[in-house]
Amino acid sequence: MPFVNIWMREGKTPEHKKAVSDAVYEAMREVLKVTEDDRFHQIHDQPAENMVQDPVYAGVPRSGDSVFIQLYFTKRPTEMKLRLFDAIVANLQHLASVGPDDVYINALEPDPVNWWISGREVDPKTGFDKRMADAAAEAQ
Repeated sequence: MPFVNIWMREGKTPEHKKAVSDAVYEAMREVLKVTEDDRFHQIHDQPAENMVQDPVYAGVPRSGDSVFIQLYFTKRPTEMKLRLFDAIVANLQHLASVGPDDVYINALEPDPVNWWISGREVDPKTGFDKRMADAAAEAQ
């Protein structure tokens, strides 16, 4: 049950916001094996003055159309997270025309005991939703 926060500059169309959400969700479906009904995204429209970033970071120019993505999910192996990040960046470029230099992603991995939603059954051995046996096996 990953939660996703997405920040972008205000003024983006509903279609663009959906494309960004779809890009993240499709990557999570592919890499994390989240279930089909597992999309919990919050999109935050920010005035330009609230999206503060240097125009060049690590020697790479950045535009004002950056997208900041924060993911919350239970612990995953490093390799899986790196594949997820790569898939998100590729999907954003393909589905939402957001270039790789304008994508910032971080992941937070709270302990499974810190997650709750009605109807969700967690396997106490893996910390994963019981419907995600494949993902739990890959993460072990």
